[in-house]
Amino acid sequence: MDNQPSVIKKYILESLEQLEPVDEQEIQDKKKIKNFLVLHPQNFYDIENYKGHVTVSGVIVCRDQLLLFKKNKSSPWGQLHNHCEEGEFPFATIKKILEEKTGITDLKPRFIDEEERPLPYQCEVYDIDVTPDIKTDPNHTHFDLLYLFDIKDKKAETELSGEAKWFPKNEAAKLNKRLRKVIMKLMGKIIM
Repeated sequence: MDNQPSVIKKYILESLEQLEPVDEQEIQDKKKIKNFLVLHPQNFYDIENYKGHVTVSGVIVCRDQLLLFKKNKSSPWGQLHNHCEEGEFPFATIKKILEEKTGITDLKPRFIDEEERPLPYQCEVYDIDVTPDIKTDPNHTHFDLLYLFDIKDKKAETELSGEAKWFPKNEAAKLNKRLRKVIMKLMGKIIM
């Protein structure tokens, strides 16, 4: 696959066409991501672009359990987030990061297109409010694509870092607002 920004942008736009939003917010977020890509055709991954940038997140699913992550000890459990790597498709970035964090290498994307390219499960746009004394970056927006990956057998938690833990879907839904929507969609409990 050619990894020029125009090819990656085209893939993201095509994959968003196949994404079925579950509520009005996701419909609006999908439109915002598409508009952002049109307005920023070359630097949509650039973390120096303080209008925002495309980010990626991922969740590993094993039957009725989700593997969740903590960014640090005080953060809530949730999906793994990352900035997209320049020249990489978003799914390649998150798959690589998930493999590095977990040691799990048999990740299968839950959704693929007719060309067998992974498709995002959900999209979300959210603002990053940066505390001035912590970071020098200004507030900006993340245009996030979330991918689901399935595995047959879950890896024992003793083999995972302290930043990763398995949760049953119903328990994981109570952990944070963003994750709740992902899980409710997984369980077919979101009705527009």
